[in-house]
Amino acid sequence: MSTLVQEIDAFKERIRLCAQDYSTVSSAEKLERILSIDPQANCVLGLRAFIGHVKPTSKTKELVLYIKWYLDSVTYIKELQENFKTRILRLLEQSSGSKRKKSPPGDTNSKHLQTVADQLKKMMHRLSLLLDKEGPINMKLFSLESEDNSISGYPVHVQALSRLVPDSLHKLKFSAQLATDWLTVEAEKRMESQSKAVIASQPKVTLINQLSQIQYEIKVVEDEFEHVSEELQCLLEREERANAISSENQALEIKLSGLLDKRIDAEHELDDIKALLKTVGSNQAFREKLMQDMRAKRMRYYELESRIRILEYQRAITVEDLCVELEVKPSWIRSTNNLQDKCISLESSLEAKRLERQKLELALKPISDD
Repeated sequence: MSTLVQEIDAFKERIRLCAQDYSTVSSAEKLERILSIDPQANCVLGLRAFIGHVKPTSKTKELVLYIKWYLDSVTYIKELQENFKTRILRLLEQSSGSKRKKSPPGDTNSKHLQTVADQLKKMMHRLSLLLDKEGPINMKLFSLESEDNSISGYPVHVQALSRLVPDSLHKLKFSAQLATDWLTVEAEKRMESQSKAVIASQPKVTLINQLSQIQYEIKVVEDEFEHVSEELQCLLEREERANAISSENQALEIKLSGLLDKRIDAEHELDDIKALLKTVGSNQAFREKLMQDMRAKRMRYYELESRIRILEYQRAITVEDLCVELEVKPSWIRSTNNLQDKCISLESSLEAKRLERQKLELALKPISDD
């Protein structure tokens, strides 16, 4: 299998090298110029015909060279596909057996392997449909990953030819990743089979001891997980408190700003009354009315002053609390991240240990029945 792993890695590298030389935008620009000369050059066969009949001129020389490079890329991609089929896919199928038996209930690895094999077969089929006949390109066969908005303004045939190479390389790259997944699942199946074989060969007392030990380990991890979860919850509540203080501070600022505006209005109203008093003359009734208004306005002004002082005091306390929270925030953010990572690690450990316990219980069941 190590040879096959190396084969897949080498295949991925060849795809990478091929992809790095290709520019979808540059390709679209040149292909649009080619199609303006010969509208029939709208597929791979059309491009082959174009270089066969076009007259070499200073205008077409660069385009002919580009088409030859483009066609060489298409040919190389076909060779890569054939290489993948014969040197990788065939060996994968042989290693799994040409006819896989129906998976028993609960055999997730076999089901996963079948899914990977089906995906790989589908990907190879779609790639063959794109490349084999070299005629009009069915853009429905393209993968979403090869979409390029930078060429969306070009004619459809130009977009299709421009995407053919990067899309085919994406399909090959994805196929190589599926091949890696295939090997990974097969390795997991072998380990699982070996584990079952070892368990089945052990005497009952050994299995009971192992089960007792794994149950103890599960209890230890569960206790630690509960403790870490509680710590994490406390830190998350601390974060919520900081957010609440920040929201409260913003609300106080809005209220304070509104009261300050009202105080300014009250000052202006008092100034207006004072100015009128200077001009009222001997009209005593009007003077008395102005004095009553002034007393009412002053009461309103003093009330605003009192409310402003209370809000300023509340805001000062809130700002002080917020400063404390902001000062320690980097510390508890790091702690939160560390605890979250630890929770994930503990959950993963619990899952593995519970799976091991399940295997031991299944292995003990037939022995107990006997």
